[in-house]
Amino acid sequence: MLMQIQQKPENIVREIFKSRGSPRKRISSIFSQMRLHWPLGPQGAAAKGLETYPAGIEIGSASVKVAQLARSGGSFEIVKCGYLSCAGAAPGAGAKSMRDCLEELVKQNKISGEVVTSLPINKIQALTFVLPNMPENEIESALVWKLRQNPPAGTTFEGICFDYLVVSGYQADMNKELQILVFAASKEMVMEQVELFRGLSLELIAVEPKPYAALNALFWLGSIHPEETALVLQLGAAQSAITIMHTAAPKLMRPLAVCGNSFSEAISNYHRMDFQQAEQLKIREGLSKGASSACLAALSSQLESLVVDIEHTFKYFSHQLMKSQINSFDHVILCGGSALLKGLDKFLSERLEAPVEVFNPFSTFNLYARQELSQQVKDNAAGFSSVLGLAARNIEW
Repeated sequence: MLMQIQQKPENIVREIFKSRGSPRKRISSIFSQMRLHWPLGPQGAAAKGLETYPAGIEIGSASVKVAQLARSGGSFEIVKCGYLSCAGAAPGAGAKSMRDCLEELVKQNKISGEVVTSLPINKIQALTFVLPNMPENEIESALVWKLRQNPPAGTTFEGICFDYLVVSGYQADMNKELQILVFAASKEMVMEQVELFRGLSLELIAVEPKPYAALNALFWLGSIHPEETALVLQLGAAQSAITIMHTAAPKLMRPLAVCGNSFSEAISNYHRMDFQQAEQLKIREGLSKGASSACLAALSSQLESLVVDIEHTFKYFSHQLMKSQINSFDHVILCGGSALLKGLDKFLSERLEAPVEVFNPFSTFNLYARQELSQQVKDNAAGFSSVLGLAARNIEW
C-alpha cells in the first residue's frame, strides 16, 4: 500500500511487495516528502521553463476527479482539472460504471503518462503505535514484529502492505517514546488500482490514503499553522475521516460514521421520499433554521452522532496519546464534498466552540487558474482537497 511504484520492473508484484528488509526506498509522500516544517506555499522557488507534474486522479463513490499542476518560473498553475458525476438515483446505483466514468474523464482532460491516486479511509487501516525510542533503522523491524503478532483486523501480515510516519518523539532524547502512525492496506487492492490505470494506458506511480492527500494540500497551501491543534474533517459521500493535527504532524486518523449519503438517507426516511429527492433537498436547504426547514429535524440524530464521534476521538487523543497535556483544539477544517452542506460550518462551530473553516483548495491560486475551472469544479471545490494534494505530492517544497 501507499507505495511509490517503480518504473517498468521485471515483475511489478515482486517489486512492490518484496521483503522490506532492504534499505527503504521512497515509498510515498507521507514518508519521503511530508515535512515537519512549513513549506513556502505555491509561490516557491523559481524554476526554468514549464514543469508539469503527474496528474492526481481520485475515484469516489459517486464521481471521479482529476487535477494536474505545472510550474513556470516561481508560480504554480492548474493546467488540467475535471469533475464527472457518476451517481444514479441511490448509493451504488450509478448510471455508468466507475471504470467508464474514469475512462471518460481521462479522455476529456487528455491525461497521459504518470498518475497518482488515493484510497479512502474505509479501504485502509490507520493505526497509532507507541514504541520506546530507538534508532531510525530499527523502527521498521519493530513495526514488522508488532504487525506480525497483531495484524490489522481480518487480514494476515502476508496479505498487507504498510508504511508509517513517526509523528512524535525525539531520537536524541532516549527517554521520549515514539508515536508512529501506520497505514496498512490489502496488496490485492493496490494491484487492482495498478491494473485499472494500466488498462487506460496510464502509469500509476503512487497510492496514498485519501485523508493524507487532503493534508498534503492543507500543508502546501499553508492552511494549518504549526503552533495549533487542528481537527481536519474530510466528509465524503460514502466515507468520512477525522485527522488530529498537533505540532505540525497528524497524530491520529480515524473514520467517522456520518457521511453525505447517511445525511441523504436520513432525510429520505424522515420525509418518506426517494433518495434522489432527499439529495436535492439536502443540497437546496442544508441546515437552514425556522418553521420551513425540512432538513434540520431530519438530520438531528446524524448531526448529534457526528459531534459525539468528534468529541470522543479528541478525548482519546487527549487522554490516551497526549496524557491530558492537550485539552482543547484551536481550529476545525472541513473538506470533502459533503463539507459544502449549507450551515454545517456554523453548526459545528457552535457545538464544538471553535472556529470552523470550509477549505477551498483553489482560493490560493491566481485568477488565471481560477478562470479556467469549470462551473462543476467550482461547485465541488471542497471535494478537490485530496485531489489537489495528490497533484502536489511530487512538488519539492
